[in-house]
Amino acid sequence: VDYTGMVPPGLYIDKVLEVCREELLEECEYLREADNTRRFKLLLADYPEFSVPAVVPQLSSSRVLATEWMPGLPVDEAGELMSPDERDRVGSRLLWLSLT
Repeated sequence: VDYTGMVPPGLYIDKVLEVCREELLEECEYLREADNTRRFKLLLADYPEFSVPAVVPQLSSSRVLATEWMPGLPVDEAGELMSPDERDRVGSRLLWLSLT
C-alpha cells in the first residue's frame, strides 16, 4: 500500500482509511449536522463572543446543509490582522470552547 515510504512501519493503513471513511460519511449526514448545529447554537446562546449560524431548514436536506451567512475571516488570516492581545483573547476562547 505504501509506495512512498511515508507510512510508518506498523501503521495499519487499512484501519486508518476505514476510520477516515467512516468519519467522512458521518460529516456528510447533513440532517444530523443540522441538528448538531442547532444544538451548538443553543449551547452557546449565553456567550456573545461566539456566533453559530442558524440552519435554514427550507434549503437543507439529506444532500445539503444550508445556514445563514455570517461574515468573518479564517482563523489563520484573522491572526495576522490582530494585535497580540486580541490573538491571546481569541486563543483563550477557542481553548475554552474546545475543553468545555
